[in-house]
Amino acid sequence: MRAVGFANKIAPRVTRGIGQAAAISRSIGQGAKTVRDIGQAVNTATGNRLQNNALYNKAMEVAGKVEQGAATAENVANNVSREIQNRLG
Repeated sequence: MRAVGFANKIAPRVTRGIGQAAAISRSIGQGAKTVRDIGQAVNTATGNRLQNNALYNKAMEVAGKVEQGAATAENVANNVSREIQNRLG
């Protein structure tokens, strides 16, 4: 019984922390998207010359993976927070 009381007491703090993690993940994803968008704009401005550059392609690949990873982390954090609230709420 004490464990349930303790869980109810700390649940708001835990979900708030998870929410902050989700917000950070969202910011990272938005930053990666911005980097990717800038890279694509520079490529277009140079007449698509960068698309044949291995470094440019690797940078775009990394930015895309960071964006996807951040979205996954955000979704996981949101799901965990929701599950905690459902179980204790």
